[in-house]
Amino acid sequence: MYNPLVSIVIPTYCQPEFIIRAVESALMQDYENIEVIVSDDSPDTQTEILLKPYIEKKSVTYKRNTPRLGRVLNYRTCLYEYAKGEWLVNLDGDDYFIDKSFISSAINAINGDQSIVFVIANGTISYPGGEKIEKRIPGNSSPFLKISGRTYFNNFKRKRGFFHLTILYNTELARSIDFYRMDILSADIESILRLSLLGNVVLLDRNVGVWNLHSNNTSSTATYSQFMNNLLWIDSVLEFGKNYQYISRFACVEWRYFVRNNELTGYILSKIKNSEKKEKKKIIFGFLKNHPTIFFFPVFLKKLIQYLISNK
Repeated sequence: MYNPLVSIVIPTYCQPEFIIRAVESALMQDYENIEVIVSDDSPDTQTEILLKPYIEKKSVTYKRNTPRLGRVLNYRTCLYEYAKGEWLVNLDGDDYFIDKSFISSAINAINGDQSIVFVIANGTISYPGGEKIEKRIPGNSSPFLKISGRTYFNNFKRKRGFFHLTILYNTELARSIDFYRMDILSADIESILRLSLLGNVVLLDRNVGVWNLHSNNTSSTATYSQFMNNLLWIDSVLEFGKNYQYISRFACVEWRYFVRNNELTGYILSKIKNSEKKEKKKIIFGFLKNHPTIFFFPVFLKKLIQYLISNK
């Protein structure tokens, strides 16, 4: 029976109101061969105090980072220094699992198949105000489907299928390709997409966790300059693919066009939706000046028109 050690790593920074929920959701997993590691970047001992009962029972391994590592280096340290498992899932301290059989289902799907580089499941986004929306990974089918990693990569250009907390990935392969190498917002996406090109991917048709979107999320507080710098991940992935001949140059051009414009679409519309009425036109004309080609991108035009009609 295939029974590898699985590391559930929980990087956290000043999230005492969420950390117990994250830890409990990790410990509720019905797969027994796991280790749960909390990597704490907080400047105080509040998280450590809250976790003291878990630490004393040795159900959780607690690591205090002094000085603070920062978000991406914390991810990287969890993978390269703290985790001992053959497989790893990253659960940020403000997110949580809702499916106790996520890990066991993923391991059953892998079943020792060395061609599989990661398993990805569906997830839910929890928005400020309480609204929760489930997002399915494109191409998913019950109970699971093994596909080429290049198919997953190619599908990504049309529709982003990604939740960091719903991905169980191979630690050895991840380490071999310099995972979490870019200190940007999408360091996780950049890493996972490169990994997808190395083998097969399993799509697990289960809603396994909740990404808690709130005002303190790094993605929610990003400035325009941070967002534009973050787009460097796209070319980084494509350079990796071209250098190792996983994807053709023509495919790179097409993939870049769709992914970059989809990223711009999401950012622009989020700024419009979250702005005051008098600021909306200013935002639209500002992006028209800086990114005129986005207004010829069909997906953007469709979503913008739908938003304007529904908010007359």
